Amino acid sequence: MNLDQYLTAHEKPISFSKRIGVPTPSLSNWRRGKRPIPIKWMIIIEKETGGLVSRKELCDRWHEIWPELATQEQTESETAA
Repeated sequence: MNLDQYLTAHEKPISFSKRIGVPTPSLSNWRRGKRPIPIKWMIIIEKETGGLVSRKELCDRWHEIWPELATQEQTESETAA
């Protein structure tokens, strides 16, 4: 689920922006893809959405920034096989 889908289905943007401590216009720009989401906010968004919006959804380069997620994903797929 991406940020726009989460905000459409689960929480009003103004309440989410207040909850995470970011200005509503910034959240709107991130939601619409007008500005990139800073890395520190990706972690906060993932945490505050309970993982519904993951860092993997927010960043195409997630495997370079958080290699532990790539390792974790590989381990999980090997365990499932």
